[in-house]
Amino acid sequence: AMDVVVDINPTTTGSVTNIATATSTTLDPVPGNDLGILSTSVSGADLEVTKSVDLTQADAGDQLTYTLTVENTGPSTATGVLLEDSLPPNVTFVSATPNATTVASDLVTWNIGNLTVAQGTQTFTLVVSIDGGTTGTLENRARVTSTSTDPDSSDDRDTATTTILSAELSAGADAPATATAGASMDVDASIQNTGPDPAENAVMTLTLPAEASFSSATGGGTHDGSPTGGVVTWALGTLAVSGTPTTYTATVDIVGGTTGVITHTVDVTASTADPGVSPNQATDNTTVSLPPPTAPTGFTATTASSTEIDLAWTDASGDETGFQIQWSPNGTDTWT
Repeated sequence: AMDVVVDINPTTTGSVTNIATATSTTLDPVPGNDLGILSTSVSGADLEVTKSVDLTQADAGDQLTYTLTVENTGPSTATGVLLEDSLPPNVTFVSATPNATTVASDLVTWNIGNLTVAQGTQTFTLVVSIDGGTTGTLENRARVTSTSTDPDSSDDRDTATTTILSAELSAGADAPATATAGASMDVDASIQNTGPDPAENAVMTLTLPAEASFSSATGGGTHDGSPTGGVVTWALGTLAVSGTPTTYTATVDIVGGTTGVITHTVDVTASTADPGVSPNQATDNTTVSLPPPTAPTGFTATTASSTEIDLAWTDASGDETGFQIQWSPNGTDTWT
């Protein structure tokens, strides 16, 4: 007796027929039993998986819903069927319907068991949230496996891709280099989006120094109501990609008696991910000095005696440190 072992081609379905013949140079008196035929039925189950996502473009912080379908197109029942979904980096698992058999690290698994042709398409959903600060592309991969022979493995895997929108924001601040205590001045705050996508829910803020009080703002800027300092906010909605900054102005009053350097700070944010190449904060400084005293008014000189003159004037300023008196014999030169 002899044993012959063969491997059945994985794509084979239906039946496999093996034919054996025996021959000899010696005359065979019974040639009818020189041929042997044996047929073996080959079972197979062609599994197919498809995968889609509700958002092909999304912002960091959004939720994504993946829909997966599995179908056995036969001809036989598929046994030991597993559906596996490999979550991409920078997402967090939220839920699975029906409940996943296991959720381990970045792998979500449904143990389907046996799947007949008659059961048709089986649908599964998976919800994840995109982590904050995520940029680039998310690729979610799914595959279906079985302990049965699959004659066509090319449709056992599928991928769904989502592009994370990003917007490169930059901030600008521009204030006068010098100013006088008690005076008003304008401070410019600017924001620019160089793309590649629009910036959703863009916000620009201007933090005022404690030595300044808010007066007004262009472009719908609102102040938080602080007596001095505080924050001016511009809620800009969707900020388009632009080659030039968008600038708004806040008018402030410098608190009387202020001296030294005061700082104005602009910050820009959006819900769309920012790659972070350009700074989202800008500052500018103003050096504040006291104004010169206001000159006295109503100056008079009255002769009191041959050696004495009485001088009188109205003091028009409260921040001087003293007075200096000069005289001239003719009122035009040689002042001493």
